[in-house]
Amino acid sequence: MFLIVYSMFVLLKPHSLRIKLSGWKPALAVGAAGGIVGGFSAFPGSMPVAYLGLRGMSKAETRGITQPYILALQLISLGIIALTHFAVFDKQFWLLWALTLPAVLLGSATGVGLYRRMSEVNFRRAVLILLIISGVSLLAKTLT
Repeated sequence: MFLIVYSMFVLLKPHSLRIKLSGWKPALAVGAAGGIVGGFSAFPGSMPVAYLGLRGMSKAETRGITQPYILALQLISLGIIALTHFAVFDKQFWLLWALTLPAVLLGSATGVGLYRRMSEVNFRRAVLILLIISGVSLLAKTLT
């Protein structure tokens, strides 16, 4: 619900809500919250994206912080899975990985192309719309 309400509010009143909280303490809290959300939903970037949006960070700053954060959490998660449930990485896993890799690379290239062409305002709108969609999907996941 937080993602949905926050994103809709910011879409309607983009400049009325800004925070000045910065430094390692808020970053640690946001990072931990993202880790918790990522642990149960595989979407760890939602909390940092919301926080950076509230801070009014540029699209380059937001992307520059969020992408390495998500990569680090995904690598940590894969490491934990490898240590605790190594059987997950069977032949079927690697086959599906190989089959989906071209689509992932094409999607990533498309996303980077869109990112480069977007203005700051359109980037912020796109991020908020994606956060709404993510919030709706997480909510639907809990209701089923």
